[in-house]
Amino acid sequence: MTASNQSNGGNIVVDHFLFRRIEAALYRNPAVADAAASYVPSENGEQLVVFVVPGKPDLTPEALAGYMAACPDLKPHQLPEQYVLVPAIPRTATGKFQKVELIKHLRGTGG
Repeated sequence: MTASNQSNGGNIVVDHFLFRRIEAALYRNPAVADAAASYVPSENGEQLVVFVVPGKPDLTPEALAGYMAACPDLKPHQLPEQYVLVPAIPRTATGKFQKVELIKHLRGTGG
């Protein structure tokens, strides 16, 4: 399940802080159990994607997009292009999310 918006890639340091702001905004939503934001390769370069583990069964990508659009912490150009619901965020032993596994889920080749 996905919903789309528009965004552009940029500086790694800036991106790190943007990802944290996006994730913090998502964690304030009681319908979100876990989340990870990242750039994902696409046909047009990269797109900003968030992977979300629903904390409530009725959560939809469209509801997330609406929630994030109303978030005062983010400007319209900082909003994710795609919202992907996943059953879990795969993590390493140190707690970092495994981007490759999430991309496999997005492309339907695993997860």
